[in-house]
Amino acid sequence: MSPAPATRPRIDAAQRRARLARRHLLAPEHRAATAEETADAVVALHASDPATVHLAACARLRAPDRTKVERALYDDRSLVRMLCMRRTLFALGTELAPVVASAAARPIAARERRGLVKWVRDGLGWDEARLAEVTDRALAALAARGEATATELAADVPELRATVVDSPGKPYQATVSVNSRLLRVLAAEGSVRRSRPRGGWTSSTFRWAPGTALADLPAPPAPRRGPRSPAAGWPPTARRPSRTSGGGPAGRSPTPGAPWPTSAPQRSRCTATTAPPRPASPCPTTSTLCRRPAPGPPCCPRSTRPRWAGRPATGTSTRR
Repeated sequence: MSPAPATRPRIDAAQRRARLARRHLLAPEHRAATAEETADAVVALHASDPATVHLAACARLRAPDRTKVERALYDDRSLVRMLCMRRTLFALGTELAPVVASAAARPIAARERRGLVKWVRDGLGWDEARLAEVTDRALAALAARGEATATELAADVPELRATVVDSPGKPYQATVSVNSRLLRVLAAEGSVRRSRPRGGWTSSTFRWAPGTALADLPAPPAPRRGPRSPAAGWPPTARRPSRTSGGGPAGRSPTPGAPWPTSAPQRSRCTATTAPPRPASPCPTTSTLCRRPAPGPPCCPRSTRPRWAGRPATGTSTRR
């Protein structure tokens, strides 16, 4: 085993940029062969704008070809559009989709559903039962067609043509149809998905197709957890102990595999020198063992318990 270097290597800005380009598949010699690999390299590709998925993927492909991206999105469905982080639309791989759905997409979809219920109740007087009936009819019409535009669904379910004026009297007043609002919520829940756009690859007018609901996605794998006992050592990703959690000093955690420190030398306030821990002695107040110094100047601490060690156990002295 080679000895550790005496000094740490210094990583400058150019090296950081080079590492970032390799990790994000932007360096020409590290680019990917498929659109799925490009998404996995950066976790997910931004997809709010129809063109961003193609641009982000082609920038990382050895042979840029938007047909590869379209095949992954619409034919193979190996890239899934999902409303997740920051309430933004992303395209990610199918292996990561259950994890992102559990962590971010489901709470956002539930919030979108609550907003829709309130929106139709205040604007149209619909209750949840009426909204559920219209939703079921819209999903049935979409399943019968296989793929459909919003206009075609509104022809099958006339209730979808109803409109609500948002923010009346404001400069940003807008008239929104039930069709567009409902499809957005169903897409957030995974019940419908965006199929091929009606125009070119930059078009924002999509056809809709039945999707896989978030509730039907497989459960994400259980996270790997390291040892929790301080005596057994902390995993490398453990949180730093805080001053009130009984852990080490802020910014300093025990070495993995090393025993947890049970005592530490104390610094005297009056002499600013290191003194050894004092033996336990009966507390005159509680008659229990505690560490108290011999009588000394008033500026000396009344207890040798480290300040970073958190709250003492019940029955011990906390007087200073």
